[in-house]
Amino acid sequence: MYAVSVVFFVLSGFVVYLSLNYPEIRNKDPNIFIAAAGVLVFFGVFMLVCAMFTAKSRTKIFEIHEKGILCINNNEIKYTPFGDIEDVYLFRSGKTGKLVNNLAYRRNSKHEFEWIHFGLKDFWGFREEFSARHVSERLPKIIKSLESGEAVTFHYLSTKEFWKKRVVGNFLKISTSPIHLTMNEMDVGGEKCLMNEINRVPLNRSGKNITIKNKKGRKIFSTMAFSIISLDLFVHTIDFIIENHRTAARSS
Repeated sequence: MYAVSVVFFVLSGFVVYLSLNYPEIRNKDPNIFIAAAGVLVFFGVFMLVCAMFTAKSRTKIFEIHEKGILCINNNEIKYTPFGDIEDVYLFRSGKTGKLVNNLAYRRNSKHEFEWIHFGLKDFWGFREEFSARHVSERLPKIIKSLESGEAVTFHYLSTKEFWKKRVVGNFLKISTSPIHLTMNEMDVGGEKCLMNEINRVPLNRSGKNITIKNKKGRKIFSTMAFSIISLDLFVHTIDFIIENHRTAARSS
């Protein structure tokens, strides 16, 4: 990324050089040179910031343990139990096609994200193990809350916010909307539906839409799969509630 930012700065300098030394070109439309140089400088600064942020994230060491994850940053050691992690944010950066190459986690919105970049050795295996252990430790707490009559809340990025992050970056500063779940209903932006009317949710890892439909095939909620924070946990929670209703129906 540092090399790319240098290329942008060199190109912007070349545009300025042309405008200063070739007046016959500049006089045709001087605004074009100003705009071009400005755009190139913008992208150069953007790539430089991304490179610095990525380099900073790579100085951290992450270790997965049975019940939690350890983050070592110089002399600072921080252990976070998987059961206490509310937000797991998967996203793409760079030209990686449909591959999700970043993972960020935090206890809740009051804490900063810890960012795990794909530069981590065996990132893909790390991501799979992280997600599996997170679901294993966090889901029982979710179930306990649901069975006691409480609502649990997940969050998702709107389609506009999702694509803005892909274009602009600044991935960890996110604005989300809530999804409220109880054993009986789901509430998305005031739109409610009964949980016993919902079909199972296919866990979509391709980055395409994830869609929740009722038994009649009517779409209740649809969004980009990885715009849902803690996607794996969300899908397992929905499955638990649906299976609970099916078990109750078979017993009646």
